[in-house]
This record gives sequence, structure tokens and C-alpha cells, in this order.
Amino acid sequence: DDTLALGRDDVPDLLAVSFSANDHVSHFYGPDSVEELEVLRALDLQLGRLLDDLAARFGKGGVAVALSADHGFLPLPEMTERRDPRLKGRRVADDKILSQLNEAVRRHLKRPAYAKPLVYRLEECSLWLDRAELAVKGAPRARPVLAIIRHELATTWKDVVLRTFVVNASFPDGGTDEVLRRAWNACVPGRSGDLFVVPRFGFLVDPYEGRGSNHGSPWEYDTHVPMIFWGGGISPRTISTPSTPYDLAPTLASWLGVELPDATGTRLSIWDPK
Repeated sequence: DDTLALGRDDVPDLLAVSFSANDHVSHFYGPDSVEELEVLRALDLQLGRLLDDLAARFGKGGVAVALSADHGFLPLPEMTERRDPRLKGRRVADDKILSQLNEAVRRHLKRPAYAKPLVYRLEECSLWLDRAELAVKGAPRARPVLAIIRHELATTWKDVVLRTFVVNASFPDGGTDEVLRRAWNACVPGRSGDLFVVPRFGFLVDPYEGRGSNHGSPWEYDTHVPMIFWGGGISPRTISTPSTPYDLAPTLASWLGVELPDATGTRLSIWDPK
């Protein structure tokens, strides 16, 4: 679009484009579905037109493109077992887990049957307590409620849930516990709920009534996302060192000769040696 006035002067321009249809389709139909395949075909055509247009306008040497994603998706459990019967993919309705957790809390704390449930949401590995209800006079505190929930998940739901982490707890830096590190990286106190629930590999806590899939776990199908660079000075190669989408900003900055000392990521060596 000429109205954007890209490349009109010596100051580099940044064009950010988001293609979000894949997320919606994978949620409601799954990443293995025909619907998702059709979206990927359309995305392939869109990206091709965009890259062709950029190369025609500015030449490949005048453009640097970075392509990535913010997360992956759990394969449909049904497809997981179909591909390899040894892999026990499973789908469990989130409302079934929530109802049993609330019943366990009510029973252990001797709350009346008419009392409002204290656990109201379990989505993308985050479990939320009803903070407004906990603030009511005479209501239990969050800590004993979380203790009951964690015990219930470790006993009644032990075949589904691997581990749980209290989001507001202090976690040690470093260490060798990879699941703990990834879980903590995904937690944002105040936004991520009160408990981070790690399902077993291939298990889906399902909010979609048996149709689609979800994300948010520390397993590789969620965390392994593409990162592709294309443009001037970049030769075809595969980088096998561990990387993250955080690395996009410092890497592109190096293409411009700009230093980002406070960047979260690390600069990757993707340019041709001069």
C-alpha cells in the first residue's frame, strides 16, 4: 500500500503483520483438521504475495523478514493415538474437573451446598479462584483452598495432571527442573490465575466440548515454534542452537547496526560473513 510510504527515505521502516486465523481454527477444530490445512494453504499464498511485493519494491537486499509464532498447539488426542497407539492421548472436559474440585473444597471446608463455587475457571493450564467470593466475610482463605485443590488433582486426577505450581509463590532462579522453569515462564501473577496445572504429555483439558484443541502447557508441542529469517545477507541454513522468539528483536537490530543492551533475547548469527 503506497499510503504507508515504506522505504521513502534512508530511515529503516518496520512493518508488523499478524496472521491470527490459525489460532482460532486450531482452537475450534484442532491443528490436525482439514479446516486448519485450508488456512495454512491460504497463509502460504498470502506470505508469497507479501514477499514477492517487498522484493519487487525494494530488492531482496533491502528487506529483512522475520517470521515466528507465539505458541504451538496440542495435537488432537484422537490423532495422537491413531498415529501411535502407545501414546495415550486423552481429552477431559474442563467443567468435569471444575465440578469435582469445587465439590472437594465444599466437602473439606464443610461449606453448605448452596455456597457459591470457589473455583471458576481452568483454561490453558491456569486455574482461577473466585477472589470476590473469597473476600466475602466468613469465606475461607485462598491458601487452604489451594491445598485442597492440589491434593485433589494429585489423587483423583493423577492420571491427567502431572504437577501443579502456585503462581504467586517464589520460585528459585536457575536449577535443572525444566518443567518448573517453563511453567514459571508462562505465569504472569495477576493474569495467569492462582494455580498452574501441568497436564500429562498428550492430555487435553478440553473447553471445546470434544471438538478442538488448546495450548499453554510446557510441552514441546506448545513451545516449539518456527523462527524464519529471509532477506538481504541471509543465506539458507538451519540454526540448531536453542532459540526463542525473544531473539527476533536483537537479531533484526544487528541487521540495522543497532545495539539493544536491555533486550530479553539474544542476537543470532544469521548474516553472511563479509
